[in-house]
Amino acid sequence: MLTAAVSLLFCAACPAQNSVVKVGSSVIPEETARYVEVGELCAAKRDYKGAVTAFREAVKRSPDVPELHVNLAGVLIRTGDYAGVVEECNKAIALRPNDPMAWSGIGPAYQMLGQNAKAIAAYKKFIELAPKDPNRPRYEQAIKELEADLKSGKPQADSDPNNYLAEVTFDGVHCWSKSKMPLKVYIANGAGLAGYRPEFSEIMKKSFNEWAAASNGKVSIVFVPNKKDSDISCGWSNDRSKFVLSDEAGQSIQTTTDEGVLHADITIPCVPQDPAGDPITPEAMHGTCLHEIGHALGMHGHSLHPEDMMFASDVSFRKSAAALTKRDAATIQALYELKFVDSKPKAKAP
Repeated sequence: MLTAAVSLLFCAACPAQNSVVKVGSSVIPEETARYVEVGELCAAKRDYKGAVTAFREAVKRSPDVPELHVNLAGVLIRTGDYAGVVEECNKAIALRPNDPMAWSGIGPAYQMLGQNAKAIAAYKKFIELAPKDPNRPRYEQAIKELEADLKSGKPQADSDPNNYLAEVTFDGVHCWSKSKMPLKVYIANGAGLAGYRPEFSEIMKKSFNEWAAASNGKVSIVFVPNKKDSDISCGWSNDRSKFVLSDEAGQSIQTTTDEGVLHADITIPCVPQDPAGDPITPEAMHGTCLHEIGHALGMHGHSLHPEDMMFASDVSFRKSAAALTKRDAATIQALYELKFVDSKPKAKAP
């Protein structure tokens, strides 16, 4: 599932002696550029409401510049105003129909609004316009999963603004029983495997501890030296023929019976799917570990919010820091207030 949101086309300002400033392929007056600069500074500080105000002023002064509408959409999505994102991206598309950034921005907004058919069309249009974009694998994966979701009848819109419990329990409640706590976790040593670095095991351990902390005591973890003693086994493999979906960043499979969860296996590759791609970053590994651990702990579906760790499987080119959100924490806590119910025995969460 897609994890990329809108990329801000911030003004590459060079305002010295000229009365206009270039932004993207357009030019804007210096007065407009000053609001763009303020919006950029606010966004960098994660003051998205301030950024929205500044970018709205920029759009008000130069409404015929598509880049400004995309800038505004880029911060609106951070505030959860998905209808606003659609509105601004549509304005950008009306001004410049073949602007790939506008199409990449409107896709996630449609998805958040539950309009998956429109999201699929937007993602396909972006790929058509920017076939060599490095984020293309994310969009292709998003299309694949959205098309599958349309066929499966999964929830297409938020059921609760505070958590995504309904989205991750569509095939039952797959939490581990209290009697299993603390869950015994084994992390294999990947020494000798291409791309493996010792820090990966430390990142995996850190990720388990982060989920345990987020659960507010409902999930506890202890690490064991032997696989045979584990409840959750974590390994490393670059053989994607063993994965349910070969293009995933990782895989988590729970083994269940009518009585509860018996075991979970997490497998994560240490090299990107494209052999010529850049090495997997620590940030990417952290995001992948957090995501797959979420599945192993019982979240069989995905959040509909791109900010949440369970929005999608992560990808090897991630460079931003990975972190659990308040909604991630609220969901794991809500999940472990329920009792195990399996509507699909041996359900898998690749």
